[in-house]
Formats: sequence, C-alpha cells, structure tokens
Amino acid sequence: MKKLLLSFALVTFCLTANAQFSLGAGVGVPTGDAGDITSTSYNFSGTYMFGSESDFKFGLSASYLVFSGKTIDLDELGELDLGNYSWLPIATVLNYSVSDKLTVGSDVGYGIGLSPEGIGGGFYLRPNITYAVGDKTSFNLNYSTISDDGSISSFGLGLAYQF
Repeated sequence: MKKLLLSFALVTFCLTANAQFSLGAGVGVPTGDAGDITSTSYNFSGTYMFGSESDFKFGLSASYLVFSGKTIDLDELGELDLGNYSWLPIATVLNYSVSDKLTVGSDVGYGIGLSPEGIGGGFYLRPNITYAVGDKTSFNLNYSTISDDGSISSFGLGLAYQF
C-alpha cells in the first residue's frame, strides 16, 4: 500500500511540476442574433494547463462570461433595458503550439446559466489563436459560443498572464 501511495504521489508531482496556471480577461463583439439584444461581451477566466513535452497541451478552464444587454427605445412606451446575461463555462482545453510564440486551440465544455434567473445552459465552444508577447503574457483572438435550443456568440480579444 505504501508503494502504491508513493507511486501516486510521484506521478502527481511529475504532472504538476510542469503545470501552468493562467488568469485572463477579454472583451468581445456579439454576433448573430445576440448582436440585436446585447452590445458587448466580456469574460474573466482561469486555466490550468498540464505540463507536456509535446506540442499538444491539455488543461481545464473555468470562466465568467457576460453579455451586456442593450436598452431599446420603444418610442411612446419608453425604454426597455434588457439587462445582462451571464454564464459560468467549465471546459477542457486542448492547445497546439505552432511555434514558440503562436498557439491554436479550443475550449470545449458546458456553460452553466447564471442570470437572469431561469436562463439555460448549453454546449460551450471557444476556439482561439494565442500569441505570446513575453514569457508570461499573451494575447488571444477567440470566438465564444454557448448553444442549446438557440445560441449566443461573440468574437473577442483577450489578455492572459501565466504563473
């Protein structure tokens, strides 16, 4: 039993020794029907990438994704504030390093609906292209979508800091 626990601890240490944690934030422009009712999207994310010697990297991600609702002028009836829509996407991450500076990848998971009350969740997909501008900092261009019966999506630009 001691050998099994020691082996497990050694494997866990080896997997996390090359691991990398990053925090990111971004802003986006809603696309499709989402552009009719929302004006911008923004997100905050945390990603944990497991170390690997290959060009493929695997990880886990959690985000807070918000679409800011528009205010619609209804002429004589006044204005209607559509409020914000928010989700908590939980995803697996797969990235491929094209070069030392350029990475392509995608987050795939499920977006849990947070607000307004009763908003549904759905399939979450976030393909992205990342460019490293330093040892710890990178920019990314991405497309985020959450879909179930319908979908809400945006094109965005983000910044991440790796620890």
